[in-house]
Amino acid sequence: MEIVDVSKWKRKDYYEFFSNYSNPYMGFIFKLDITNIIEELEKNKKTFYGVMTYLSLKSMNDIEEFKYSYRMNEKLTYDKVICKYDNLIVSNTILKDDNSFNFTDYISFDEDINIFIDSFELAKKNVLNNTKTRNFIDGAPIYISCLPWFDFVGYYDAYMGNECESSPKICWGKYFNENNQYYLHYSISVNHAFQDGYHIGVFIKNLQENIQNFCLDNSKRLQLYEKKFFY
Repeated sequence: MEIVDVSKWKRKDYYEFFSNYSNPYMGFIFKLDITNIIEELEKNKKTFYGVMTYLSLKSMNDIEEFKYSYRMNEKLTYDKVICKYDNLIVSNTILKDDNSFNFTDYISFDEDINIFIDSFELAKKNVLNNTKTRNFIDGAPIYISCLPWFDFVGYYDAYMGNECESSPKICWGKYFNENNQYYLHYSISVNHAFQDGYHIGVFIKNLQENIQNFCLDNSKRLQLYEKKFFY
C-alpha cells in the first residue's frame, strides 16, 4: 500500500471535479454471455456465486484504477486519504436461513481459484453461523451482491452519501436462457473520481473473455461446498 499524493496523481483533475458531487457514483448494466460457466458448473457441480465473484475480481485485478481507494482503518471506516493497494479485497452479501442477510468478512483475491473459493466459503459459513470476525486486511475493497430470484434491466445501488465512499459495487440477477444460450444482467457502480467509463469497458471486456475461457482443471476440482447451487 502507498499513500497517493493527489497533487501528483494523474487523476488529480478528475478527482477534484467529481469528488465535489453529492453523489459521484455512476452505474452501468451489461448483458453477459455466461453459457460456458453454466456448462462447466453443471458438469462439475460447483458454486456459481463464488466462481462469478472470483472471475469479477480476476477481471478487475490488472486494471490499475481499481487499486485506488480511500484508506480503511482498523474500525472498518474510511478517512479521506487515497491509497494505492497491491491487491483487491471483497465482501459479499449472503442470504441467511431466516431470509435476512449480512455481509461477509473481507476476502483477499487470490489467482488460485481453489484458495479463493476456500476463503469465500469460510466467510459465508461465518455469516450463516453468526461467527463473523469483522476482520481488517489491507486492500482495495469491492462489494458484491447477487439477486438470483429475478432478472433485472435497471438497478440503482444504495449510496451512503459518505464523502469517503469510493468502492465499486457489483450486483447481478437471475440468469436466463435465450436461444439456447445463458445470459446474465450484470451491474457495476463506481465512483467517477476514481474510475471512468473507459476502465469499466476494459473490465467488462476482461470479464467476458474470462467467462469464455473459464475451465475447471479436473486435476484441481473444487469441492462441493454449497447446498444451494444458485446462491
